[in-house]
Amino acid sequence: MANFKQIIAMCLDGASYAQITHALGCSRREVSRAKKVINDEALTPECFRQLPPGWFDDRFSDGRSKRSLS
Repeated sequence: MANFKQIIAMCLDGASYAQITHALGCSRREVSRAKKVINDEALTPECFRQLPPGWFDDRFSDGRSKRSLS
C-alpha cells in the first residue's frame, strides 16, 4: 500500500506527479487519490502537521476486510 502520508506531504510542498511517483515509487492514481482527499478536506500544511495517526487509515483503507485466522 502506498504511503499516503508521504504523498500528501509532497503534494502540499508543491511537487509534481512525476516527482512524487519517481521519489516514492507510487502510481499516478495514488497521487490523484491523495490530491482528491487534500481538496475534499481542504488540507493545508498547517492542518496536515496536526492530523492524528488514525486519520490516514480512515481515508485510505485498501477496502479489504479484516479477518481472523481462527
